[in-house]
Amino acid sequence: MKGLSSDGFSRLRYHGFTSLNMGCNSAKYVKVVEDTKSDRVIRSALLIQKWYRRYMARLEARRRCTWEIFQSIEYAGEQDQLKLYNFFNDMLQQMEPDKCGQPKILRALSVSKRPVSMDLSVWVSSKTLRALSVSKRPVSMDSLTLEAEDANIYRLSNPDAITVEPMYSGPHITFPMTYSQLQSLIQAIKSKKRLHVKYLLELLLETREELKKLGNINQATTSISHKITVCGDLHGKLNDLFMIFHKNGLPSVDNPYIFNGDFVDRGSNSVEIVIILFASFLLYPNEMYINRGNHEDHIMNIRYGFVKEINRKYPAHATMVLRLFEDVFSWLPIATLIDRKLLVVHGGISDTTSLSDIAKIDRHKVRTRV
Repeated sequence: MKGLSSDGFSRLRYHGFTSLNMGCNSAKYVKVVEDTKSDRVIRSALLIQKWYRRYMARLEARRRCTWEIFQSIEYAGEQDQLKLYNFFNDMLQQMEPDKCGQPKILRALSVSKRPVSMDLSVWVSSKTLRALSVSKRPVSMDSLTLEAEDANIYRLSNPDAITVEPMYSGPHITFPMTYSQLQSLIQAIKSKKRLHVKYLLELLLETREELKKLGNINQATTSISHKITVCGDLHGKLNDLFMIFHKNGLPSVDNPYIFNGDFVDRGSNSVEIVIILFASFLLYPNEMYINRGNHEDHIMNIRYGFVKEINRKYPAHATMVLRLFEDVFSWLPIATLIDRKLLVVHGGISDTTSLSDIAKIDRHKVRTRV
């Protein structure tokens, strides 16, 4: 170290030398440098962590705001309709009743001038559907037996009166359904092939017969599969249904499903979704549970797109297809009870509603709640 200049000494000091005794002081200086580096690393990590947390918090706030806006827009029309229903219901309750105990305005507006039900929803549905339904038929079936109604449905939606054209290249189905038919049907729909109206009517009629056997509350069990998949609103989004089946598998004895209503309207493939769900239900009636949502409703279908979709895809037979859809939707169960513990129902229930109340509803007469 002899003869080193002050600059040289400084250079040596920079590398950890402070005197001729290089060991001890060198170790001290290196330790200080290492501590400084570790502090910088920790501070950098904390800054990155803080930035990341703020970034994720902003994303979450944006997601919640977006969801709130979406919900307010999506259900604005339905809330307006509900308010209108409540308004007229309250108004009728305040009116002076006639000798039959009903508001006089109901007798005045009734076509038959007979006493009508105090249940406003039944009156509104019959009047509204008579004005807007493509079939123009009265909804109330009180004067008809169920057998007569069935005969009327078959007469107005008779698939035997329709022939399948020789050039038809879409899927063919027969009953009872088979698993291979279900797979072929799904593949055909994926290939943008449309089910012939004859097969669609046959599918709806078969589904109607099976739905009539069910009560208002489905009884689902996980004793065999030890699982069950509950799916919410599809709203005509066929890709969502395909994604569910791709990740979770098709319905089967070991893979039961509950579809909790609102599988039509808004999206452009409501018909295809209904076809797949009803075909799966016919194949696995004890493993495929379909609840009715507020969009399985003729008036909602008029407003939110399902009627337009039927008219676009089946223009020559739209009247009979819509009539049959309207009837089939009225036979859908209201809720599903899983293992007698979990209740799945579209829209929820109040704290005063019991299962016995749901079971007593004559669901077939409730064609619309709008």
